[in-house]
Formats: sequence, C-alpha cells, structure tokens
Amino acid sequence: MSEMYFSPSRMGFFPRDLKTSYENSAGGWPEDAVQIEPEHYHALLSGQSHGLQIAVGEDGAPVLKELDGPTPEQLKSSAESKKSALLVEAAGKIAPLQYASDEGIITAEEVVSLKKWKNYCVLINRVNTASPDWPEPPEV
Repeated sequence: MSEMYFSPSRMGFFPRDLKTSYENSAGGWPEDAVQIEPEHYHALLSGQSHGLQIAVGEDGAPVLKELDGPTPEQLKSSAESKKSALLVEAAGKIAPLQYASDEGIITAEEVVSLKKWKNYCVLINRVNTASPDWPEPPEV
C-alpha cells in the first residue's frame, strides 16, 4: 500500500502515489496533508464502517468519534415536515366526512369520526415543533 496522507482542511485521504496527479489538478495537493500510518488508516476505515465518524483531532490528525446527532434546527425542520404530513393525512380523512355532513347524509358514526378528526387537526396545529409532543390520531 502507498503511503497515505490526511488533509484536515479537506477531510480526506490522499495516497502518496497520486501526489503528482493532485499537484497537476485544479485542487492541488493539500498543503496541510499529514502522513498517517497504514494501521491507523485501516483502523479509521474500520471504525467508519462500524458507525463511527472520522474527525480532526487536536493535533490535526484523523480520529474516530461517535456520530453527531441532529442539530436543534434539523430536529425542528423534521418536526415541521411531520406536522405538515399529519395535517394532510387528517384533511384527507375529514374531507369526505365533511362532504357527507354538508349534504345532510352523514351517519351518526361519521359525525363522531368527523369531530375526532377535526379535534386531532387542532391538536396537531398546536404542536410546538421546537419540542414536539404528538397527539395520537383518532381510532375510528
């Protein structure tokens, strides 16, 4: 195996055998490339394949660490997407029941179902996506 280098600025590995090719490319050979031992390189790849993340250590060398969790912004965005999807689902349940009600052909069972789905919509609309507490959909 060729000597292997790691670039903290590019978060990548660069084989010594390709240095000339890199130097002749637009990106060039990374100025901050540090040589790493073959055993360390293999340990990093093995750790990555087992769910760890390659990061830059304090000395600029690559290290393994646990994967970062989602940011609060990512969690909120995900919750907003879920909220929208739940409202669309509820609207799909409400619409035919509301049509039956508007036409005066709604059954007693459908009246109960319509009320439950409308209540569910209100509860979904009230969910704070910064710290969501999701209501259960109606069991009808």
